[in-house]
Amino acid sequence: RLLDFVEATIVNLNRATYVVLDEADLMLSMGFRDIVKALLDQIRPDRQLSLFTATWSPEIQHMADELLREPVFVMQDRECG
Repeated sequence: RLLDFVEATIVNLNRATYVVLDEADLMLSMGFRDIVKALLDQIRPDRQLSLFTATWSPEIQHMADELLREPVFVMQDRECG
């Protein structure tokens, strides 16, 4: 829906400076990769981007490599809850 608003010039993302992609693995599995990339193309290049995912599949790794600059990888230990 957000991309629809951007394309209709109802929403302008040019001044967005912080982006959070939560559940990135689900976005990929549901086929939203192209939509996410289209939205990120509308946001300023000096943005800060946080990507959260429950899994670290090769597809998520590739997406992170494409989208993130100077990433910091944080992993929660399953036993810590």
